[in-house]
Amino acid sequence: MPSIKKATQWDTALDGIPVSKEALNSIVMDYLIVEGYKDAARQLAEEADMDLTLSMESINHRHEIRTLIHSGDIEGAIAHINESSPELLERNEDLHFDLLRLQLIEMIRDANDKNLSSENFPYKQILEFAASNLAQKATKNRLDDLEETMALLCFQPSELVPRLQALLDLKLRRSVAASVNEVLLKQQKFDGEAKIKGLYKLWGWAEHQCVKEKVNFRKLDESDLS
Repeated sequence: MPSIKKATQWDTALDGIPVSKEALNSIVMDYLIVEGYKDAARQLAEEADMDLTLSMESINHRHEIRTLIHSGDIEGAIAHINESSPELLERNEDLHFDLLRLQLIEMIRDANDKNLSSENFPYKQILEFAASNLAQKATKNRLDDLEETMALLCFQPSELVPRLQALLDLKLRRSVAASVNEVLLKQQKFDGEAKIKGLYKLWGWAEHQCVKEKVNFRKLDESDLS
């Protein structure tokens, strides 16, 4: 490790490392493409004179699927995936299971939101969907996931324990959408994770090493990311 006694020396050392505007634009564009921010990517491409022709189709495709999942239309998202990549879900059984389980959760959520009586609650349709779509896919390590999901039928939403409440949290939609996005990216020969996220993790590792070696440096904080 270099002998740096003051944090200002650390800043000076960093300032001495040349980073071109093109490199920064490339990192930002990579993030926008990976995360599917098509409007921002198009704007940056125009401002920085970057070619986005090959990436736009990927962005549009993944953006449509992510929007469907975020809105709770899992059936539509699965259909969209199968239309463009017929074998993708067959090759990614866990992802397929996660999507189908989320579709089951959305069926239960929809019925709960309608405040249906016990007589009108679609127990039959929900059980049939689980039996025909999830039962055979619930391998030993996923059986608990299916059982937890089916437990949503046994309680009123207000009576759910935290672990079951988490299944109805909209964060699950975002988590599944992120997993789908990563698999689609890898299929399209992109990295599954934006490079800037990898750099952030590397910075965290470097900070840990500097602390370990008692190097005096200025830590990264939220203001550096804004």
